[in-house]
Amino acid sequence: MLFRSGNDTVTLLSVVGALVLLCESIRARRRVAVLAAGSILLAAPVSGQQRASYVVAGVLVLGLVAAVVSRTWQQRSTVRPLDVGLALGAIVFVAVGLGLLGVVGAVGNSGTVVTERFDAAFAGEGESASAAARITIAQAALHDIAQNPVLGWGLGHRVTVRPTEDTTEKTLAAHNVVLDVSLRAGLVGLALLVVAASRTVLIGVRRWRNEQSPAVAAVCLAATLGIVAVFTKAMLEPALEWYRLSSLLGFCLGIVLIADRRNTPAAVPAVGGQGPPAVRIDRGGRS
Repeated sequence: MLFRSGNDTVTLLSVVGALVLLCESIRARRRVAVLAAGSILLAAPVSGQQRASYVVAGVLVLGLVAAVVSRTWQQRSTVRPLDVGLALGAIVFVAVGLGLLGVVGAVGNSGTVVTERFDAAFAGEGESASAAARITIAQAALHDIAQNPVLGWGLGHRVTVRPTEDTTEKTLAAHNVVLDVSLRAGLVGLALLVVAASRTVLIGVRRWRNEQSPAVAAVCLAATLGIVAVFTKAMLEPALEWYRLSSLLGFCLGIVLIADRRNTPAAVPAVGGQGPPAVRIDRGGRS
């Protein structure tokens, strides 16, 4: 069987893959082995069976494509969109070829490990039942939000639902960051979160465009994509309650904010270039 990773680890590896690809692409002498390793990390969702992981990888790929076709990319890297397109085409060709030929490893007579995991993630019975249960959870969350919409119910609040008719009542998170934050901090907390997250993403994009160091710019862009990736998964899972993803989010936020602070202008000197008048002290000790 192929190696199987945890769902949180898969998202972490995908973000690291985007970081590797960005940092290596701006090097004057790129290493093919490192680019291949970054591509493999970005394709980490094939080692799991979670739809949210595939969605996160898709968001990261879209972010990388948007960076490659931007004018800033032409100033920072000699890799051209045509080169990226050819590389992606080669990866897709190899993946499809492995899936058709079955050299990845057969699972009975029905297909390969990769295709079986992809089918299980998007068409499996468990995932279909999970999608139906999410609707029930969301309805219960909206009911609780309506009772205390402004300030919410406080940290740690969850909804009590019966996900399916065959199960008992369970206390669960809403599996959606908008609903979870609205439950716990109300619309006020949700608005503050949106403002803070949007502001940080804008800072990361600005540092990618204006940063003098290409390496710092690439790391900032990768961290910005990491922030978007975590919030994307948080729209589908209680990602901010899991320590790996919450740590990843904090790490990416720190990178962006530190890079912005690094470029903050120093304090402006006094008019005329002189500070406050110095106090003179004579030998007698009088000022």
